[in-house]
Amino acid sequence: MDMVKAGDTANWASHFLQLGGSVLRLHHTTWIVIPIIGMAFIGVGLGLWGYNQHLEKQAIIYQTEAQYANTFHTLVSNMQNTQIQLAETQISTDPSTFQQHLRDLWRLNYASQQEIGRLPLALMPMHTTQAFLVHVCKNMEQWMNDNTPPTNKKVQKQLQVYYNESRQLHTQLTGLQEKVMDKNLQWLAVNQDLAHSHGDNQIIDGFRDLDHVSKTFTESEFSPESVHRQSQPHFSSAQPILTGQQATQQLAHFLGSGDWKKWSVNLTGKGAIRPDYLIHGTIDGNTLSGAVSKNSGHIIYFHIAQDNQPSNKLIFDVLQAQSIAHKFLQSRGIYAPLVQDIQPYNSQVYIVLNPEYLGTPVLGRSIVLKVSLISGKVIQYDASQYYDYPVTLVPQRQFSAAQLKQKLSNNFHIEQQRSVLLLDDQHHYQPAVVFDGVIYHETYRVFVNAVTGKEMHIDLLSKL
Repeated sequence: MDMVKAGDTANWASHFLQLGGSVLRLHHTTWIVIPIIGMAFIGVGLGLWGYNQHLEKQAIIYQTEAQYANTFHTLVSNMQNTQIQLAETQISTDPSTFQQHLRDLWRLNYASQQEIGRLPLALMPMHTTQAFLVHVCKNMEQWMNDNTPPTNKKVQKQLQVYYNESRQLHTQLTGLQEKVMDKNLQWLAVNQDLAHSHGDNQIIDGFRDLDHVSKTFTESEFSPESVHRQSQPHFSSAQPILTGQQATQQLAHFLGSGDWKKWSVNLTGKGAIRPDYLIHGTIDGNTLSGAVSKNSGHIIYFHIAQDNQPSNKLIFDVLQAQSIAHKFLQSRGIYAPLVQDIQPYNSQVYIVLNPEYLGTPVLGRSIVLKVSLISGKVIQYDASQYYDYPVTLVPQRQFSAAQLKQKLSNNFHIEQQRSVLLLDDQHHYQPAVVFDGVIYHETYRVFVNAVTGKEMHIDLLSKL
């Protein structure tokens, strides 16, 4: 019995030692595996963190690139506007208008200085270009403070110099902008190339050329598409108020159609600037849409849908279409003899006409028509401007065209002129004279008030 117990004890001890060894090996393995798993999780976390950092860095790069590109685009635009403004400053001899142009020039050149400061060009040779902008600003400010007259010969000479210099700068900037866009150049590469003393960066080279041009500048001796307006439509309380059926009949009579009973009509919502009836239907098999004023019964708009495809079967030409448009309006009591614009396109012609008031064309009160060169019919009509901005009281002219012409600079070579009526900034019609002329090989249109003798507006007709 004692021998058996002793054997059992020995076996038990042996198993215990084996179990203990297994436990020790398990603990040893755990001690090794846990750090490895932990390191793996740390590695994954670092990888995700690094990827997020990369995305954030790329987002910052894209944002910075976009800011630089937008800044440079604004700089180019400011320089072009400076060139235009310098030419406009030399057209009128009116002192108050001259002072306004000086203020506009000061703002443009000051803004250009700010845009240059936002570009990554701190180490680049832009000093003389910035100096040019500073000189212009200082002279504009001095002339404003001294109330310098526009007839001062030294001032006019200096303005001519500034115009030529701004034209050179604009040409250089435009060329560089085209190079940046065409070749997809990166603005951030400028700083990297400067840091590594690389001399082959095309943006850097472009600005060096620009600065080289500005080094040759001499030292100084010392804002229709044509007429911008934001007025509200005028309505007369004495005008009749129509029902939907009456409006439909008005449009049918205007078009010479008796088939109107199936047309639908709806009144515009409360948000509309004018209560109009919107009418839809068909006429001669074509879709019709139109608008009739509820307050007056005037036909504001209509459009007859027709295919506008190139055709070899055109029956009418452009001159005939123009005659058709005039007769269409005259038969409806509208006299608009002045053709502002006429554009043929495929089998149709767009015609913009200006009406008259007491024999004088009224600008900004246009009527637009579209005539089919196949059917010879008016298929589109828009008289919203004509009815929204009626001519009421017009002051008497105090200056003749010849007198107003004398108020313009001799540098402005007038090619044609005509008397018109024009809305001023207070939305009142003013008698004016329009002068079309050339300065620096560019064509401008100048509107001069025939009551005050002051410049109202200048348009650049040709493109720089």
